Amino acid sequence: MSSRQLEERYEEERNLRLAEHLGLTAEELDTLEPDIDTNESADGLIYCYILNFHRDAPKELLAKVIGLAPGSRTMQVELGIFDSEERDDEY
Repeated sequence: MSSRQLEERYEEERNLRLAEHLGLTAEELDTLEPDIDTNESADGLIYCYILNFHRDAPKELLAKVIGLAPGSRTMQVELGIFDSEERDDEY
């Protein structure tokens, strides 16, 4: 498997984990296309991820997002959301 294929596979897994955490399907998450930023210290220590949903995101999909306050377009997600059990077992 090429490095590009591995990268694409990792991104698909990451999106699936995020979708499941938010109570969405992968297709619904693709429709919302949130920007993912980090909340980090001056030293670069990451505290959590910040999801920013676009203004034109469908309101009916935003209403389905677990943890998103009504009327909000921004939310925090804990660090471990993208970790897989396989990776945890490797350490």
